[in-house]
Amino acid sequence: MVRSVDEEPHVRLERWGIMQDGHGYRLVGIHAGTGGGRVTSPLVEWNGHAQTAVTESGRQYHLVGDPDPVVAAQIIVAHAARWGISGDQVAMAEPRELEEFLGPKPGWRMN
Repeated sequence: MVRSVDEEPHVRLERWGIMQDGHGYRLVGIHAGTGGGRVTSPLVEWNGHAQTAVTESGRQYHLVGDPDPVVAAQIIVAHAARWGISGDQVAMAEPRELEEFLGPKPGWRMN
């Protein structure tokens, strides 16, 4: 069972990847503390340089090492099977896609 954000506000994710579904982009990977597979809630912040992300739930993730597309694909397949999601409703994504999706939008300027 996933602990609440209040109980576990920060998670280190190993052997990670990125999944795109109808709700946006999510991280998938291995929880460094438990060794279990994890699929996050949709991402709202992404810092590829620092390898950090924040999800809709408010949980902060630190990504350890490089992406692992093999493990990420296995977690995505298991997630889709568990929730009855067809393969055409989920896809692997690249970190650069997050930069485009969560980066500054046209017309945005820092004050």
